[in-house]
Amino acid sequence: RRKVEDLTFRIEEQTISSGDLEAASVSEKAKISDLEKESKEYFEQIEELTQNWTLLRIRSRLWKMRVWKEEHRLALLPSKCRRKITRSPNWRGKSPTSRRRRQ
Repeated sequence: RRKVEDLTFRIEEQTISSGDLEAASVSEKAKISDLEKESKEYFEQIEELTQNWTLLRIRSRLWKMRVWKEEHRLALLPSKCRRKITRSPNWRGKSPTSRRRRQ
């Protein structure tokens, strides 16, 4: 009789343990699923930011090339013309006259 009670107790323990494990397993699977979803969203954000960064780099290089071309074009002009251009009110560069106006 004692052996039967011991075996019954062990069987009950096993069923309780397996039920707990199944519940924990379901909980862990849900956590894994959430983490996978979150990870996917982060990778998508990283991809988008990388593309934006690449576009900004390209735009920056294009802008630098435009500035260089304008500086080069300006440098090729005779000095009299350069003075007129740099002192005109539409020119956005820094000249001594524009600094005085601001102050």
